[in-house]
Amino acid sequence: MDTSSEIGSDWGDDDTEMGVNEGGWDDDGVGQDEWDDSKDAKQPAETPTERNDGCVILTTEKLTEQQKALIERVAELLYLEPEEASCLLRHYGWKEEKVKREWFADQDKVRREVGLTPASNLDEKLPDTVQCASAYCDRVPVSQAARLNCGHWFCNSCWEGFLTSQVSHGQECVYTSCPGMRCTLDHNHKFGCACNEKVPESFFYKYVKDEALLAKYRRWVLNSFVEGQRDIRWCPRPGCEYAALNPAGGARTVVCKCGHQWCFGCGEEAHSPCPCDLVKKWLERDKSDEATQLWLAARTKECPKCHVRIEKNKACNHMTCAKCGHHFCWHCKGPWSSHGSSTGGFYSCQKYNEDVAKGNYSEEEKKLISSTKLLQKYQYYYTRWKDARAGIEFTRKLGKALEAKFANQDINKWGFLLEAVDRLAAARHVLQWTYCLAFYMRQSSTKTLFEYQQGLLLESTEALQDIMDNKSAETLIDLRKDIINRTSSIEKFRQEMVRQVERGDFEECLMSREDDALDADWGCTTCGKINKSTAQQCVSCTACRLHGEMDCKACQNTRKLMAAAAAPGSAGRARS
Repeated sequence: MDTSSEIGSDWGDDDTEMGVNEGGWDDDGVGQDEWDDSKDAKQPAETPTERNDGCVILTTEKLTEQQKALIERVAELLYLEPEEASCLLRHYGWKEEKVKREWFADQDKVRREVGLTPASNLDEKLPDTVQCASAYCDRVPVSQAARLNCGHWFCNSCWEGFLTSQVSHGQECVYTSCPGMRCTLDHNHKFGCACNEKVPESFFYKYVKDEALLAKYRRWVLNSFVEGQRDIRWCPRPGCEYAALNPAGGARTVVCKCGHQWCFGCGEEAHSPCPCDLVKKWLERDKSDEATQLWLAARTKECPKCHVRIEKNKACNHMTCAKCGHHFCWHCKGPWSSHGSSTGGFYSCQKYNEDVAKGNYSEEEKKLISSTKLLQKYQYYYTRWKDARAGIEFTRKLGKALEAKFANQDINKWGFLLEAVDRLAAARHVLQWTYCLAFYMRQSSTKTLFEYQQGLLLESTEALQDIMDNKSAETLIDLRKDIINRTSSIEKFRQEMVRQVERGDFEECLMSREDDALDADWGCTTCGKINKSTAQQCVSCTACRLHGEMDCKACQNTRKLMAAAAAPGSAGRARS
């Protein structure tokens, strides 16, 4: 992944300008007393090409030039006309090496498969009139008809109607073949009888009169070229006309000229330092049924009689199935008729408590506990992920507010603030995707170190934003050295964290699928509020951690019994 990619506007990205030292987590070497105003000034915005670390942003004109250069190169190498080379490349997905390998292995076979009949096979002496191969036309003057190298003549009107129809049907028109039939037998022609001679681009430009359709055709031909290149991808932002060239390959962060930042590897929004496969799983959780199934497994149980799923909320253990009317205990799933004050009453089940004390959980209960833990874990990291995402937008708004506040002042005096906002946005973006990464980490000392560093970056980011938010212009100028130093520190933290992930320092604890281990804080499955690891009920909605129920009587009763047992003299009273 690209460790130098940034999030934010087109502000500068020169590490040396900010006094950033290579490596380490220390925060010295900033040079507080020797700052030059000219160094802090907002420099001319870098082009996306300069900021993409090897990736080049291409316009459609540049793409067309590359496409044309490839066609000419193949045509010269294989002694073909450019239009023949173009048809050949389209057939093989614009793979130059594959074209050369297949061509030199068996040229005649390639011509048959692709549909490239040599022009020398045609009779050079043309008649005055020709028979249009369409079933609805008669003989026409040769000047009003055209043929491909296969020799099938069609009048201009038929060519226009056919090619216009092909473009109207979609982007498969770039692989259009001659509408004639190779088979000369008198029978109902089948698929294998059709002529496979490829229609060159020049025929479309000559016979398709609708400019809108021609524009579509040009774009589809260019699309086929881009899709065939391993090192070129279109910017995924709707309506964007730019593409990125990434000669080195891999999942690099691309900053497009349209402002969109995306991953070259998977086409999703930029997600450094999280790998593409985990990002895909993370983003698909909410879109698929997996999240719904997890919630049902964590918050519901089956009726022991009709097996319909039931959610318990703010009520006693006496459950009545709305479908079949069966009465049962929520915890042990036994008939309610066998329960009463002697078994614990409405809010406690003696049988269930005894089983829990012995560690005898039913399979359903084990699944419910595991699903609840996993849901709490997901809720925790998803909330953090979402907060970091919102923080990016908040930081961008801060940048716009600063630009408005200093609009009439010399940028040499306040350009360092824009740099700070840019670094803040970049740090928050990395933070956002570290939460996704942590979700798929196995609980270990390595993960503890990772989250410690994550916390340092978050703490530094929040501190700097608090300093810059809601301050007067004079105060911000006075805080210049402090802001520059903090900005430098944040950037070093961010770069080091990305480098560590890319070096594979945390690879040993990465999992392909998440587990339910959560030793840190947890997210409430009812309201989503983040709670401390020691909390047994949500501080916001009071839902218990074990069952996810608001005002859970079972847990309250358990805590009362535990408190009574731990009270002074309780043992003596129990013996007496």
